[in-house]
Amino acid sequence: MPQKDLDRLKAVELAAVRKAADSLAHVSHVRGVSLKFFAVVPIGASKKTESKTNERN
Repeated sequence: MPQKDLDRLKAVELAAVRKAADSLAHVSHVRGVSLKFFAVVPIGASKKTESKTNERN
């Protein structure tokens, strides 16, 4: 894939991430949830936590 296409793809992905972050910030602001929690916890961590919790039970 040419470098020009890779740069365009990166820009599109970055825009999508920013848009998601903006909508998440809006939702958390409305509900009063702290964004720090979302920034610290990587995607998929909640699934690992759930499986550990299920193993304990």
